[in-house]
Amino acid sequence: MRPSREDGMVTLTARLPMKEGVACCAALDDAVKDLWCAPEPVARSGGQIMADTLVERLTGQARARDVNLEVLALVDVAARIDPAADSADAWP
Repeated sequence: MRPSREDGMVTLTARLPMKEGVACCAALDDAVKDLWCAPEPVARSGGQIMADTLVERLTGQARARDVNLEVLALVDVAARIDPAADSADAWP
């Protein structure tokens, strides 16, 4: 996984045997074709649909946007004890 510094995205890669890699790409391509052939209008690009489908299939979520996110934050102890204190000098 390689994070992008500009837009909060990551590039996810996998090294697979040829047969399985082609099958994965074909399955994502089929997902795009299925949506584009549906009667509802499609506002997302093929790449966006492939990315959503990949997330849904890897995480087991029904929709890509339903993936849970956990954020951990480090807070200086002094800031927790005295929020008015300037704890900028406490960090190395």
